[in-house]
Amino acid sequence: MTERFENLFARLAQRREGAFVPFVNLCDPDPETSLAVLETLVASGADALELGIPFSDPCADGPVVEASADRALANGATPARCLDVLRRFRTAHPETPVCLMLYINLVATPGVRRFMQAAADAGADAVLIPDLPTSMREAEPEWDEAAREAGLHLVAIVPPNASQESRDSRADTPICSRASASPAPTTPRARPQNASSATSRGPRPRPPCSALASPRPSTSGARSKRAPQASSWAPPS
Repeated sequence: MTERFENLFARLAQRREGAFVPFVNLCDPDPETSLAVLETLVASGADALELGIPFSDPCADGPVVEASADRALANGATPARCLDVLRRFRTAHPETPVCLMLYINLVATPGVRRFMQAAADAGADAVLIPDLPTSMREAEPEWDEAAREAGLHLVAIVPPNASQESRDSRADTPICSRASASPAPTTPRARPQNASSATSRGPRPRPPCSALASPRPSTSGARSKRAPQASSWAPPS
């Protein structure tokens, strides 16, 4: 496993600081501009990066990230081109932790092991797949096995009102805990009674990525004419 995230969080813990981990989609609007954006983020103080691979049906994202994915896809973005941008960034920034965020189709299409190894070779430290449920990881161990074999952390999403049992079951896994990951209402009037206690139960592992965009309003009708982006994979050159 890479230790970039662990080293970063250890340094920040000594200074009692949090991590600034911005999210952007790779190849938005094109590879060269995308690389320049990553350089600007690091120069502006980003401690680590969460980088999305654009997908045609970003069901866990809001309208801003959806528009970003549309721009990238319109200009020919593919997972291979995105990994190439990451590879170029990693050459210039060997110590900056990077977590990839992408949808399960883009991992399953080339094969889980093939994708995980390609991501690691490009310089990723972790992978977050928002539509990969915990139950599927438990039923199909190859997801975690492939990540470990490639030296990657496979991040789990745990809602802040999850039970302690659920949290303990992922004790060996980095967690991304966000209110937007929970189906329960989180407005002041209808906030779950156990939400505050769930988010204050002792120390938890610091997540290797800190941003998962809020679920967007349903736009299935507006996007129904676009086929899922399952064929956009091409092996990295």
